[in-house]
Amino acid sequence: MRSPRWQVLWRGMAISLSVLLTGVALVPATPARAGEPAAAAGARHLSETEGGSPNDFELLNERGGAIEHSAGTLWAGKYLDHRTGRIHIVYRDAANGVVAGPQLRSERSKQATAGLPALERKADAELLAAVAGSVAGIAAAGTVPVGVWLEVDIAGAEQAVIARHPELVWRGDRPIVNDLATARAIRAELWQAHADATAAALDRLRADVQALGGTIGYASTSAPLAYVDMPARAVNALAELPDVTTLGLERTWSTAMSSAGPAVQADWTGGGEDQGAGVRVAVVEYHNVHDSGDLAGRVVASYSPTGAPVYSPTFDHPTWVAGAIAGGGSFPGVAPAAHIVSASTGGGGASETRDRQIIAAADWAANPGGGDADVINASIGQDTPTGSEEARRYFDAMADVVGRLPVASAGNFGTFGNWDIVSPGTAHNTLTVGGIDDRGSADRMDDIIWYAPGSNGSNYLDRTDASWNPHGDFNKPNVSAPAVAVRTANGLTATGTSVASPIVAGIAAQVIARVPSLALRPEGTRAIIMAGAINSSPMPDGSRNADHEGTGTASALWANRLLTDGDGAWGGFRLGDITAGQTLTQDIAVLAGQKVKVAVSWNSHSTGSASADQLLADFDLRVVQADGSTLGSATFDNNYEWIEFTASATGTARIEILPARFDGTSERYGLAWAKWSAGTPIRIAGANRYATAAALSAAHFVPGAPVAYVATGLNFPDALAAGPAAGIGGGPILLTEANNLPQATRDELTRLAPQRIVVLGGPGAVSDGVAASLQAYTSQPVARLAGADRFSTAAAVSAATFGPGVASAFVATGRNFPDALSAGPAAVLAGGPVLLTETNSLPQATRDELARLAPQRIFVLGGSAAVSDGVAAALQTYTSQPIARLAGADRFATSATISATFFNRPPSAYLATGLNFPDALAAVPGAGRAGSPLLLVSLAAIPAPTGGELLRLQPPYSYLVGGPAVVGDAIIGQLGSLLGKQ
Repeated sequence: MRSPRWQVLWRGMAISLSVLLTGVALVPATPARAGEPAAAAGARHLSETEGGSPNDFELLNERGGAIEHSAGTLWAGKYLDHRTGRIHIVYRDAANGVVAGPQLRSERSKQATAGLPALERKADAELLAAVAGSVAGIAAAGTVPVGVWLEVDIAGAEQAVIARHPELVWRGDRPIVNDLATARAIRAELWQAHADATAAALDRLRADVQALGGTIGYASTSAPLAYVDMPARAVNALAELPDVTTLGLERTWSTAMSSAGPAVQADWTGGGEDQGAGVRVAVVEYHNVHDSGDLAGRVVASYSPTGAPVYSPTFDHPTWVAGAIAGGGSFPGVAPAAHIVSASTGGGGASETRDRQIIAAADWAANPGGGDADVINASIGQDTPTGSEEARRYFDAMADVVGRLPVASAGNFGTFGNWDIVSPGTAHNTLTVGGIDDRGSADRMDDIIWYAPGSNGSNYLDRTDASWNPHGDFNKPNVSAPAVAVRTANGLTATGTSVASPIVAGIAAQVIARVPSLALRPEGTRAIIMAGAINSSPMPDGSRNADHEGTGTASALWANRLLTDGDGAWGGFRLGDITAGQTLTQDIAVLAGQKVKVAVSWNSHSTGSASADQLLADFDLRVVQADGSTLGSATFDNNYEWIEFTASATGTARIEILPARFDGTSERYGLAWAKWSAGTPIRIAGANRYATAAALSAAHFVPGAPVAYVATGLNFPDALAAGPAAGIGGGPILLTEANNLPQATRDELTRLAPQRIVVLGGPGAVSDGVAASLQAYTSQPVARLAGADRFSTAAAVSAATFGPGVASAFVATGRNFPDALSAGPAAVLAGGPVLLTETNSLPQATRDELARLAPQRIFVLGGSAAVSDGVAAALQTYTSQPIARLAGADRFATSATISATFFNRPPSAYLATGLNFPDALAAVPGAGRAGSPLLLVSLAAIPAPTGGELLRLQPPYSYLVGGPAVVGDAIIGQLGSLLGKQ
């Protein structure tokens, strides 16, 4: 199993960049010491070369890796210098213990290859075995199918295109554009420049191969890659050709086997923005996609080497896959307005179709004169767990050079009987997708990783024994998506990561449709989708394992929420290039308790002479929190980093991209970050209404509180107006029976020891005996606020708390509780009272109190059935500003309207039942003092108005007021689904 992704907490300091470039002066090596651990040797080396003590250098990450073409290994460590904040990479040779900087790896690789024959230096292990005659079938045939990678100056060809378009804003070697047409036009020019640059090398190869007795079976139009059939005796000479950089044995391929759209929140608007309109997604398969039924009119181009589409004679795998992208009907795809480009090998199947046929289909799909696809989906994979170097690098080139986003399935255990991810999912620049079981529901709370040992499941292992992968930190899959019993177009239903991949390809289509520059920058799309994968699905046993899941389960909703160029309410993204010596920073606004996920992605390069991948840069990711604390992700040899954290304070957090190793001149990157509030549910409850009120008090008020209000827990009228007074006064509302002070209330008053106690209502609500017993809990005389009726009592509470000239007063019906209680926290925020009225007449006590207050503004709560238009007109007499009515279709909608009027990104939200009063009543003071709204729910459901307001607010925390008998546990699951996390 691969090494876990490292996320290391760094101490608060400024980190400067330690740039390590080819050609810089070599740092001296440090001799070995017998028995010294590698980590200690690395710290000692840095103290000797950089100064200071070994204790100044903190080891952030370490791993061992093979030296290519050698039996030797190198230990590598990343260190943080706590004196300067610089990051250093140190290597240690396991053979002799010598310790040095990054140049040691380069030196050992050169030593290992020095004097090797060209074939051994350039070929993969499978090809060497084939040439030696040990691969069944090849020796007997006498010819060897070889993938050949050529050295071509791609960068030089691109510069000519850049020079022709000074009117565009270029960020590095790709422009920022406003529409897909421009993106495709530039992409076509770059494609032609690449083809022209490759042509001469291919001509030379063709002549040399023919001279050696071989033939070129296929030459790619998207990468400097050709497949040749060579006599085994001539492969050695082929390797010696100067244009040939690497060779690999051609392999064969296999398929990687309810609607999935709701599970990835595909229909996030219900409008045009979630359709992926006009984006072209290629489906590369053995057979073609049927342009019929739910896919009628969506297949805009098809390719088959036979000249006519070839359809599957058995299960229609291509149409099932395409349906997940753009199908219509009752089980729509993720991007139903996207265009399908069907690229087939013309038939064949598992263990029959070869690299060149798959690549020919993908070439056509990417060719501006063919499919001109923006996204290339491959729900297929090579039938070898070690992967073919040339095919893997081809899909890296598809992203890095050609500008298309490859999306591939991780594969299934049931295909080969192992958990190894296979090519093209092994390609660094491919967005590789693992599988989850969404249980056939849109609720993300019940999702689990698709993993059934001995049966089937989503592949997750990255083979470090493959010749191309000496990296312990190489992490695949990138994200996950539904894979179990997924129904798509034309009623097709099956299980496998084959369908997880196109689901994510559909998400890519959505975001490219909205940000056309992404059609030129696949690294940006990868970062956005990874940062937007904020939901973490557990293993079947409840544990968490990023090896299986990647960065999380993909979400169309969240990927689209991040499409702000810069920092927005949900997050944002940034595209560009970073140059040697540069530290890139991005400031983002955060709220304490908010969840944040950051992902940065860059490319492995497909050109160069090394047979391993060309990761020319090793970026590290660091976040400086608003309180100065830091955390970071510092893996080795991976082309993305990600961090998920909880904001420690409200303010500005800073994202930093730090190149720990940089061997090129510039590197394109995509950076994205998501900010969300899980509405992290915290239940505040007791065994009954009295205990719940006590629990709310204990959660919000410390001993010595200025005041505590005590009201009957059996009826609401006397206490309706007390919430704002208590909140402003700095104390809770506690509940009592008429003739008995409950033990929960006694215990809380003992803890609270309030400076004074105010009883609400007359002796019929709270008896004189209970009032007398309250005296034991305060040093001041117990006061009683009461009137002849509920209206007079509310006026008395107001008169005791508020002076004339208040900014606002709130008027609600006194015949029901929801509207008045929902307004309580808003009244605390506004610094005004809640007064009560009859539906059709304004009581004299309320008139007198309003005359005394002379509020600057009056808010009427609820519709005309609660407070008539006549009463609203009468209220105009008492204020100079127009009366404002806050109302909705029902109590839940009115509550949401009040919240929307007064609250914007609060620290929390309080959810209480809208069907009874005690819990909401007791919640008002704490919610008001916290600056948080009170929203109403039913026992088992979050009503639509409440849900909409929660989506707008995105509160970091949601307090569930009362036990499961009044606010059911189902609300917790609905919060997770609504706000997109856990």
